Amino acid sequence: MKIDQRRIALAIVTFICTIACAQVPGDYISTHFKKGDTLQYTYKLSIKAEDPTTRKPIEIPYDIYENLSSSYYLLNENRKSYESTFTLTVREVTPYTYTMRLQVQQSPYGDNINGNPDLITPKFTNGLLKEEGILITFNENMSDYMPTNSNETINDLVDYLYAHREENELIKKFTGVVPKEEFKQEFTQSEDVNSFISLIINLSAPGLGMLPEIYRRKYTPEVVHYKDIPSDKKGSHPLKIEETTSFNSDGWLNEYNRTVTFKQPRSLIVSHESLIRQVKQ
Repeated sequence: MKIDQRRIALAIVTFICTIACAQVPGDYISTHFKKGDTLQYTYKLSIKAEDPTTRKPIEIPYDIYENLSSSYYLLNENRKSYESTFTLTVREVTPYTYTMRLQVQQSPYGDNINGNPDLITPKFTNGLLKEEGILITFNENMSDYMPTNSNETINDLVDYLYAHREENELIKKFTGVVPKEEFKQEFTQSEDVNSFISLIINLSAPGLGMLPEIYRRKYTPEVVHYKDIPSDKKGSHPLKIEETTSFNSDGWLNEYNRTVTFKQPRSLIVSHESLIRQVKQ
């Protein structure tokens, strides 16, 4: 059974990138966060392939993930699904910004992080984000965010690496020949600091990137959004998305679900994402 892997990958990622621009009539969500507010979210992502006739599972090819966004790319490590949990604590509120501390309680890698030399960086950054967290700043409508203090984050990361260097031979060798302060100075002066921190966030808390995408849209009072994409002139098969979104009265996202279905003559690819706020009882 042959699956057109590249067409599936490109179709899904193209639709995910463009759906944010397809706004429905309505209003933007007004946010009313206060200093001390805490929002904890669990993000889940899964993908499956089925025979469209029998609806029986078929093998998911690895090539599907190579052209997808970072949240989907993480499935290379976990194959079919993963989940992660992160917390945002509001530290400062201005008329134009919200500064929040991001902490990660559950890594998307799970147990796969142990013993895998390719995951050294995520292992240490996840440790830092769980214990210390990093500061990020959202604009007033939550449609974008950026690291608040890149140098502080890099200094904290380097301190964490050196404090835990006995846990990994490669890190131990590196830190044994490069003085900590020298490493900090070179790292913080790099032009790629913000990009590196963004990578840390995307790998450790992939669900965070969905928040700006959700808040950029206008919403009607209904919480269900549904859209069918018809076949194009080249004859590719329909791509369908089903979404549900709900907020509370203060503009906190309570729950978001998105299911994307892509049909091929011999396969049916279904991916599901959810971002759900965890409320303490």
